[in-house]
Amino acid sequence: MLLGDNRAEMQASVFTARRDEVAKEEQRRRHAAKMFGFGAADIELLPRAYLQPWKDLLRDTEVRRQRERQRVLLLRALTGVLANQTSTR
Repeated sequence: MLLGDNRAEMQASVFTARRDEVAKEEQRRRHAAKMFGFGAADIELLPRAYLQPWKDLLRDTEVRRQRERQRVLLLRALTGVLANQTSTR
């Protein structure tokens, strides 16, 4: 069950990284909201606040692409293992 363990470990790694990124982003947003609330809004912060949904979409798209690449690599490895087992029997 080594292959299943590797997959679970890979998924856990991806989910942990994603959780950490979401936490950092929430912290940045809270800080920006606090800065806007105090009236210390810098001209540079406004475009960043408006572009945030776009950045989120790009990041989510990249995460999906990476997951798909990992899935394809995993399937290739599994296919190779099965092919080797079949040829040795």
